[in-house]
Amino acid sequence: MDSRSVKLSRCKIAPHSDVRVGATLQDACDKNKMQRIGTWNVRTMLKTGKLENIKIEMKRLDIDILGLCEIRWPDNSDFWLDDTRVIHTNSTKGQTGVGFAINKKWGTRVTNVVTYSSRLCLVKMESTPNNLAIIQVYMPTSKANDEEVEEVYAGIEELLKHTKPHDNVITMGDFNAIVGEGREGREVGDFGLGKRNERRERVVEFCRENGMIITNTRFQNPKRRIYTWKMPGNIARYQIDYILVKNRFKNQVKFCKAYPSADCDSDHNLVRAKCELRYKKPQRPKVQQEKYSVRLLRRAEVVEQYGRYMDIEYQKGNVDDPLNKKWENIKTAIKKASDTMLTKKEKKEPRKAWINKEIVKLIDKRRKYKNNNTREGQQKYRQLRNQVNREARKAKEE
Repeated sequence: MDSRSVKLSRCKIAPHSDVRVGATLQDACDKNKMQRIGTWNVRTMLKTGKLENIKIEMKRLDIDILGLCEIRWPDNSDFWLDDTRVIHTNSTKGQTGVGFAINKKWGTRVTNVVTYSSRLCLVKMESTPNNLAIIQVYMPTSKANDEEVEEVYAGIEELLKHTKPHDNVITMGDFNAIVGEGREGREVGDFGLGKRNERRERVVEFCRENGMIITNTRFQNPKRRIYTWKMPGNIARYQIDYILVKNRFKNQVKFCKAYPSADCDSDHNLVRAKCELRYKKPQRPKVQQEKYSVRLLRRAEVVEQYGRYMDIEYQKGNVDDPLNKKWENIKTAIKKASDTMLTKKEKKEPRKAWINKEIVKLIDKRRKYKNNNTREGQQKYRQLRNQVNREARKAKEE
C-alpha cells in the first residue's frame, strides 16, 4: 500500500508528511456529509438578473438548498439555469410566491414537488438514512387577519401529510412573527431576538404540535448574526425568518445564523443552517420516454382520427395470436397512432443567464455598501443597485 495516502470511508487522506493531517482528514470527511440549507425573503425576482444574483450568493456562501420567499413570478415552474434547479409557485397579485434554488447535487435527487399555494411549496429529496422533505413558507404580514394566517398553517398541515413519519422534515421561511428572547420548552432556544409579538404564540404552538424546534434560536451569535429583517427607514432589527426541524433530528444542525453580508437588494437577511446529512447515490438513470401533447385528445376530431388509426394498426394482427402477442400489437398500435396523430412535446431549452463579468463586479461592489448606514453609504448602494438593474436589462436585450 502506498505510504503517502490512505483511503478511509471514501475520504482521501493527505500524505503523512503534510502539516495538520488530522484536520485535513476531518475536513475531507465533513465535506461529504455537511450540507448548507438556507431561507431568504428576496422581496422580488421580477427584476432582470435577480436569479443570477442569488446564484452568486449561493456559490459564495456554499449553499446547497435555498428556500425563497416573495418571488412574485406569475406561474408555477420547474426549470434549470445552468447547474441550478429552480422550483417555484405562482404569486397572488404579484405579491407572494415561494420556491427553491437547488444545486445540481440535490436538484437531481428531487423525487416530488407540491406547489400547494402561492405561500407554500414542498420538495422531497432522496437522502440517507432518512429522506429529506422541505416546506418553504411565506406567512402573511402583521396587517393580515388571523383567518389568513390560519389558512397558511392549515396548508402546512396538509403538506405534512405528503411526508412519512420517518422523513427528515424541515419547515422554513418568513413567518412574520417574533418569537423573542428567552427559552420556552424545547421549541424555542435561549438566543432569540427582540420583544415577542402576537403571532409568536402560533409559531410555538405549531412547533409543539409537530415536534419541531426553531434552530436559529439555539445557537449563540452576535445580534448582527441573529436579526433577519430591517424595517425600511428604521434602525430597529427583527428576527422573523426561521428554520424549523423535527426535534428527533435536531442534532443534525451544527450551526445556524443570519448572513447580513448576502445581498440581492432585499430588506431581509439570508438565514443558513449547516446540517449533517447525506444524499443518496444516484441510481442508474431511467430511459426517458417520449412525451406527447395529450391535450390534443380533448378535441373530438382528433379522438375520432386517433381511434380510426388505432383500429387500422390493430387489425394488422391475427385473431389467433396468443395473448402476449395481442398485447404487443396493442402497444405498437398506440405508439404508431401517437407518433402520427399527437405532436411530441419539445424539450425545454435551459434558461440563459442575463449576466456578465462586469455585472458580477458591480454586485460585489454593491454588497460592500449594504450594511453601511451612513447617508453616503446608502446613497452609494442605491446608485450601484440602479446600475446593476440597467446593465442586467441591457445584457438581456443583447
